[in-house]
Amino acid sequence: MLEDPWILVPELYTPGYIGGWSALEHWELTEQLFRSVCVLTAKRTNYGEAFHQGVSFFVKHIPQKNLFGIKPLWRENRKLLISDPHKTILDIVLDPYLGAGLQHSVDSLREFNKVYGTDMDYARLLEYAHQFKNGALFKKLGFLAEMLEFEASFVEECAKNLTTGHAHLDKRAEDVRLVTRWRLWVPKGFEL
Repeated sequence: MLEDPWILVPELYTPGYIGGWSALEHWELTEQLFRSVCVLTAKRTNYGEAFHQGVSFFVKHIPQKNLFGIKPLWRENRKLLISDPHKTILDIVLDPYLGAGLQHSVDSLREFNKVYGTDMDYARLLEYAHQFKNGALFKKLGFLAEMLEFEASFVEECAKNLTTGHAHLDKRAEDVRLVTRWRLWVPKGFEL
């Protein structure tokens, strides 16, 4: 088994980056340690687990337009790409599975707010959220930001960007209730 499996990512999944739970760990937005490497790539690939040289990867295909908010990272003299903290948070809000599930994603968002809760960081989150061009993202982000008591101006900016229709906070949840303010289906019994 490789000492540093991240060095395989550029070779296997370019154009792409290390994100999700792996980036949360790198940016110290979680204390949890993960065995597999989370990769988001614009390369056509199968969704889910993949194994290379004895290492488990979780791979998700994303549109080319979502290859932003990434930073270079050098490991063993190799250049890798990793989502910055802001992009990491938006990726896991959009798909909580990438954050190791809804509750862990929320805990990571809470930690992000403690570490990066400044006007400049809120502005970057909003700038990136607009780049996704995904209405569900503002519904999810606004709902969670309001629950976690982000700055009121940030929550209201999310509310201004709501689209019609309803989204699911977590597509894997089966028993849900509608939060009409955010046009969002939320798992019943979900609490922060």
